[in-house]
Amino acid sequence: AAKALEEGLGGRTDFVHKMNALAKDLGMTDTMFDNSAGFDSDRNFSTPYDLVLLSRHIIFNEPEIMDIVSSDKLSIESNDGHGWFGPQNMNRLITEYEGSIGLKTGETDAAGLSLLAAAKRKGTVMVAVVLSSDNHFADARRLLDYGFDQSQ
Repeated sequence: AAKALEEGLGGRTDFVHKMNALAKDLGMTDTMFDNSAGFDSDRNFSTPYDLVLLSRHIIFNEPEIMDIVSSDKLSIESNDGHGWFGPQNMNRLITEYEGSIGLKTGETDAAGLSLLAAAKRKGTVMVAVVLSSDNHFADARRLLDYGFDQSQ
């Protein structure tokens, strides 16, 4: 999906430039993007704090993205370029965690299992950032539970 966005929005150089400009606008001072998909690179890095800033922006300003990342399954109709397919969200919390509104799973050799998880309960939105985990879903549950417990 990242590659398709990259190609549709001017190619790798332009897209990564736009990603870095947005990061700067959001105050992500410890982030640099080198590729659209988050693949390992010495010039591709971020921090949990910066990822929360990005998550907050997406949650409150990008409803189309939130519709996608909060869906368990999507149906993508066929067109001249491809046949029908129905991708499944890899984020198990969507169906297993009360109030889950999605975000992003990931895994690379350098980062290990990673997860940006968000949930909303009683008008409160919590975001958990899990990096280099052996069980990113369990770790995110614990972080989200802790946050919701503290907000009561």
